Amino acid sequence: MKKLLMFSLMSFFLLIFLASSVNAFEFDNIKSYDPVNKEVTVTNAFGLGADIAKIKLNTPLNYQVARGYQKVAELTITSYQDYTDALKELELYNKRDKLKKFNRAYDYKYLTYEDIEVDDYAYVISGTNVNGSKTYDYIKTGSHTEIREKWIKLTPADLKKKDV
Repeated sequence: MKKLLMFSLMSFFLLIFLASSVNAFEFDNIKSYDPVNKEVTVTNAFGLGADIAKIKLNTPLNYQVARGYQKVAELTITSYQDYTDALKELELYNKRDKLKKFNRAYDYKYLTYEDIEVDDYAYVISGTNVNGSKTYDYIKTGSHTEIREKWIKLTPADLKKKDV
């Protein structure tokens, strides 16, 4: 009986400490905040393990937005490890109501850029009247390429090592 108990305990510890899935545990992740750089560092193993990610707030802390569906915060996430379903939870607190927790519908998107073709126009003399006044037409004279932001919904929120 004593050997069985000892074997069970050893098996349990081996399973916990030597299994490759230990990095998947989340209860041991520690977040530390740097208020100067507005950055959160997420570290594994109660802060003793490797860094998982660094998250930097790009928008001001007091960011005024109008009602409706729009960007309310922009973050840069730098991933140091592969991490599945990283952005599971977002906790929101109302600073005007004694930090009371509240729920709000939200989604995550990532920023990409795309080239778009933009037409160029100019006024061109199209003729002269009998009294000498000129008439102009607004015609297409060419085009040029511009870069535009494009936000794409992030589903699922899987982070790969070295992703930004």
